Amino acid sequence: MCNNISNVSTVAQTQYEKMGHDRSSSLSLVLEDIAARFILTCPDEEFESFERLFFQIEAAHWFYIDNCVESDPSLPNMGLKEFARRLFQHCPMLTKFQASVEAHLQKFSQYKVCVPVYGGIILNAAMDKCLLVKGWSKNATWGFPKGKVNKNEGEMACAAREVYEEVGFDTSHLINEEDTITATINNNDNEQTIKLYIIAGVPEDTVFETQTRKEIR
Repeated sequence: MCNNISNVSTVAQTQYEKMGHDRSSSLSLVLEDIAARFILTCPDEEFESFERLFFQIEAAHWFYIDNCVESDPSLPNMGLKEFARRLFQHCPMLTKFQASVEAHLQKFSQYKVCVPVYGGIILNAAMDKCLLVKGWSKNATWGFPKGKVNKNEGEMACAAREVYEEVGFDTSHLINEEDTITATINNNDNEQTIKLYIIAGVPEDTVFETQTRKEIR
């Protein structure tokens, strides 16, 4: 199965490159390739809940924007809703659910605000300075490096992963379970837990560099 999926992905990419800039044909091939990469390889349990499956679709959307559109500007720059609608059309496993894309996306948005968030408060030795990051969007505000937990991922592992992804600094050996701040945020009657690990004594000359694309400005 994996070999077949890999072959489908490679063939789709090769065909796409040969098509040049035929917009409609290119988009179809790109979506077929993305479906092979992100949907057909999903474990069976991910298909038990569209709320979980949409995390894969969201990751596929980021890949499309960060890689496909950037390398081929003739491709349409779509938001998640339009991308999901088109992906459902091009993925055989999702085609029969085309009519309910918008409803599933709304449920996903509600579900996402309930997923716990973990991150780190990075302080210098004197503990009078902290590290903040700013998101990619124009309206983004400053905040601590943090992000949503993955399925079956531990709290400290999530915090270390998110901090590393956003600022390129490995905190896994510095995290202490006792040094935390936890808050519960109410988002339209949906509660979300945010837990930040306090990591003090980080040298001010540490080089911080995001490991992500178009997430941290």
